[in-house]
Amino acid sequence: MSTTGIDTLVKVKHWAQWPTDLHNKPEQIKRQISANKAKHQPLEVNMETQTGTFAGSGKKPYSTTLSKCNCNDFVKRKLPCKHIYSLANYLGYIELYKPETEYDESMVLLRAYEPTDDWGKWDPGVHKVWSQKARYHRAFEEEFDIADFSKENQFAKINGYSVSLESCSCPDFHERQFPCKHIYRLAAELELIEEPKTASRQYEIPEGAAMITIKL
Repeated sequence: MSTTGIDTLVKVKHWAQWPTDLHNKPEQIKRQISANKAKHQPLEVNMETQTGTFAGSGKKPYSTTLSKCNCNDFVKRKLPCKHIYSLANYLGYIELYKPETEYDESMVLLRAYEPTDDWGKWDPGVHKVWSQKARYHRAFEEEFDIADFSKENQFAKINGYSVSLESCSCPDFHERQFPCKHIYRLAAELELIEEPKTASRQYEIPEGAAMITIKL
């Protein structure tokens, strides 16, 4: 399975407008991922005023500085949007890293989530990352051999693996340290999650030298 040692997508060089630790928050990492995409690069940049123009969602383009933007995301959140990150990267105030694969990208995002009081101590945002959605769906689509189920201890043997809400002895959890399909199956048996209603999609993620398809 492809992995990355990168724990952040941004290296701040000299950008004083925002607290440095802000950029490692999950919601900000999502915008850094978007800022890396070709369609979110500036249409033009004024180096003297350090402002940029970006394609808008409508007919009018967005006007962006290092501290504000007139896109809906910034107007609502008042925090760096993908346009601000893209401009800062272009001007050299930050360096945006580009992981080799979308899977590596998703791992950077997952690592940004802190433990919570939710089931298994997983932040609810973890389950919305595409690589997690795939495992969530598989927990309902595949057949499982479930033994030694204990509602009181929140434990079961699933397909021979020892599974709790926080960990599993399967290779997938050992490699990633995030919920596998067995953990989601246990959560379903404990009635902590419901079967997804969204349509199935497929993603390909690398596993060793081969590609495996995850049904989503």
